[in-house]
Amino acid sequence: MSKILALDTAADACSVALWLDGELISDHRLLPREHTKHMLPMIENILQHNSITLSELDGIAFGCGPGSFTGLRICGGIVQGLAFGADLPVVPVSSLAALAYPFAGENITVVASVDARMNELYTAVFQGQGEGFTVVDKEYLLAPESMSQQLLAQATPGNALIAAGSGWSYRDQFGDLKCMDLLACDTNAIPTAAAVAELSLARFVSGDTIAAAEVSPVYLRDSVAWQKSS
Repeated sequence: MSKILALDTAADACSVALWLDGELISDHRLLPREHTKHMLPMIENILQHNSITLSELDGIAFGCGPGSFTGLRICGGIVQGLAFGADLPVVPVSSLAALAYPFAGENITVVASVDARMNELYTAVFQGQGEGFTVVDKEYLLAPESMSQQLLAQATPGNALIAAGSGWSYRDQFGDLKCMDLLACDTNAIPTAAAVAELSLARFVSGDTIAAAEVSPVYLRDSVAWQKSS
């Protein structure tokens, strides 16, 4: 797969990226609560400026969550519409993985955590492996007070810890993390479409894709419903 459009609106950014034969072009703008207004024009702009039409793409990747309920619904709807219209395969990418990806490295444990409101956090732990990383365990919805126990259960001894995401703003509620080497903490980090694009590449190549009708955001809260386009 050489031509992939990637989208992410799981946080405050309108994020669009285009992977073209090994070149990554991205447009990432912090526009809180303005996803509906800006996403489609940004998609049109990045395609036009790179002289490619939707029908010439090989697929679409998107940040499927967890994250902002409204942002995920908007992105899911856009992806469905575009994929249906151009008959394109889709790869959903964890928004927590996209958040963690820029920090990945060997002997590094990246803990991506996002404020889920209602005194809960979306959290996942990623383990560095050479130039990439892998998910240590599934994504969790948990209270800040449970974070310390969760981290200690999953982190690899001897690895440095990088903390990323708004969930780390609640660090004073996590409990004792003194036994872990905190290399860096970026509470302003958010997912990008560029990371979504890079994380989707191997899955497109292997055929690990879904159809437009199967597009569904990941909320982690069972009470949130997703209405698919007909």
